[in-house]
Amino acid sequence: MISERLQEALRFWWRHLPAIALVVIPFSLLNSAAVLAFGPPLTMVEGQATDINGLTLGLIFVLRTLAEAALIAQLAAIVGGQARGLGDCTLIALRVAPAMLLCNLVVVSAVSAAFMLLILPAIWLYIRLSLATFSVVLENISAGAALRLSLIRTQAVQWQLLGVWLLLGAAVLTTSLLMTALLQSVAGSHAGIGVLMEIITALGVALLQVLLFRYYGLARDKEEQITDL
Repeated sequence: MISERLQEALRFWWRHLPAIALVVIPFSLLNSAAVLAFGPPLTMVEGQATDINGLTLGLIFVLRTLAEAALIAQLAAIVGGQARGLGDCTLIALRVAPAMLLCNLVVVSAVSAAFMLLILPAIWLYIRLSLATFSVVLENISAGAALRLSLIRTQAVQWQLLGVWLLLGAAVLTTSLLMTALLQSVAGSHAGIGVLMEIITALGVALLQVLLFRYYGLARDKEEQITDL
């Protein structure tokens, strides 16, 4: 089953990569622009964070939340048979922005608190809450209701989803690190390489979103079958 879900996500992502990139790349460029304009979110010295740039962190949080909402809208449109333009996806993201921001703030806070204890419990908690943003965008419900619904919808598949997400996440991370090392060895380390890697990483994260979208769709299908009965 894990292999099947991985194949489904990869096929969907690859087949619809142009439509996905249409949404992902502009927001990725905005993220890079925010870092270039206001400085890095964290200043690292010998592996330790010595300074936190609250402005950049806040901008990145907002931009990534909007990017996630726009991507979810695009994924739903693709399944519906017709991909949307960037403008339409952005308008949808702006419309659900308050609930999306609140939802992601709760998820980030909860997962960060769990991360201070152990890594795996933090990832497990993220998985249990990971379908909430899809409900916010596609079902137009509140952040609180979406978070509760995510806990219900992931209950039966939590360990399967955790396993497949970890496998795909490890593959995305490894690929990103290898490509970063390759590009830096060929072209050196400069702002352009950083922007390019931001785009590549964002497309990899989009693959993880496609995986979660598949599980969201399966959960909705199961609910409709129960309703029909």
